[in-house]
Amino acid sequence: MVTKLNGSEHKVNDKLIVFIEPIDWQEHSGRIRCFQAGTRAELAYLNWMVRDVKGTTLEIVDFFIHNIENRQLGIGSLLINKFKSIAKQKGIVTVWGNTAFDDYPLHGFYRKHGFVFDSVVKGGGVDFWHDLN
Repeated sequence: MVTKLNGSEHKVNDKLIVFIEPIDWQEHSGRIRCFQAGTRAELAYLNWMVRDVKGTTLEIVDFFIHNIENRQLGIGSLLINKFKSIAKQKGIVTVWGNTAFDDYPLHGFYRKHGFVFDSVVKGGGVDFWHDLN
């Protein structure tokens, strides 16, 4: 279970404390990263792009936890929750993305965080989205 310590630091387990870097929010894209506290070793990141003219829809274009031993610890949940919170504050209405149609563990992760999946497979991938309102 992840425990918030102070500011952007979170205790993931007895050995790992992580720091969520403030979001790099640019006009048409951005990035949020997670580092191991004290080392600045990047553990994970999430990149996005604005996908509509009004700037109210974001696409998750890349979301990755570098080492397999750091998966299933809550780091991805920290990143996605922080991302959604800031996106909502910035007036974003919808977040969406696309993943392999048969990546069921990833589907479960996104569903756990309120995303809905399209039932239509397009080119080997399936769209997912979350309305933030």
